[in-house]
Amino acid sequence: MGRKRCLVFVLALCLATLAGCQGSGIQNQVTTVTYDRPESYTAGGGETTQPVERVTIDWYSGSVTVARHDGDAVAFSETANRTLEEGLTLRWRVEDGTLSLVYCQAGQVQLGDLEKDLTVLLPEDLTLEELEVDTGAAPVQVSDIAAGAMTLGTGSGAIDLQACQVTEGARLDTGSGNITADLTGSLETLSADTGSGAVSLTAGRVSQCTVDTGSGAVSVTAETIETMEAGTGSGGVTLQAGQLGAFTAEVGSGDVTLTAGAVDQAAVSAGSGGFTLTADQAPGALSVDLTSSPIRLTLPEEASFTATLDTVSGQWHCQLPATQQGDRYVCGTGEGTYRFSTTSGDVTIQALS
Repeated sequence: MGRKRCLVFVLALCLATLAGCQGSGIQNQVTTVTYDRPESYTAGGGETTQPVERVTIDWYSGSVTVARHDGDAVAFSETANRTLEEGLTLRWRVEDGTLSLVYCQAGQVQLGDLEKDLTVLLPEDLTLEELEVDTGAAPVQVSDIAAGAMTLGTGSGAIDLQACQVTEGARLDTGSGNITADLTGSLETLSADTGSGAVSLTAGRVSQCTVDTGSGAVSVTAETIETMEAGTGSGGVTLQAGQLGAFTAEVGSGDVTLTAGAVDQAAVSAGSGGFTLTADQAPGALSVDLTSSPIRLTLPEEASFTATLDTVSGQWHCQLPATQQGDRYVCGTGEGTYRFSTTSGDVTIQALS
């Protein structure tokens, strides 16, 4: 989950202990907070006009919001669910172009049921080299921010990016919570990983996209994706793209639905779930492994492919002018290579209207 600092690591270890305590036990729980050179940090919210190229945030419980404002300085403030003594106020420093924000003072502190909401506001004309956020149990929301790279991680909580531009890479990780990202422009890598929660991604052009969920549906919409890999333990995968290079999906339980203008190649496997493909241009290669659910393709009438079907009791249904040649089905000149494997699911190919 990106670069973890000592603060969140130590606090996360205490999360289970805190959750198991009750009443005054929570309030008296002592947590050891450590991070490098605490004497170099300033206490409390504020703002800075020093040059800022990178922002790193280590937070524990509450929420983190990063957005823009019409001011010239980088501003940061916090609100809490109780009156804060000085030792529990945020700490910050700017060093070598990096603004670092941490949850509280270093040392032994009694956090109890403390929750703090952090708000960071950036000038409208500021483009960051990197934004990094690590939280123990706090949702993260980032709006209208431009950066070369973003790494957002939380042990428990949702991650929400709205109208953000990332050029190099975005990495979004949560142990439990939904991930939503609306990204503009082109970026090299986009990855999202959640143990439990849905993932919804919207982007322009993406060179490499990777999505994994233990339990939760995946939805991705993009103009162009060169390579995409998706995996879910339980939950369907839905992808819409104008141009798609290579697509791979492994699903324990859930349907895979792919809609694209053009697809170079796709490989899909599902323990329980079907596969539906609609494409303006016939894919160059397909490999689909299912058990009992159907495979449905909608392709242009001029599609050209050679297909094989390995099945126990599934049936072949094709509206396109395909002919059976031994154990193969040939349509047009037979250029594309399609392999289907099912136990009892049918394969149906319809003509695109």
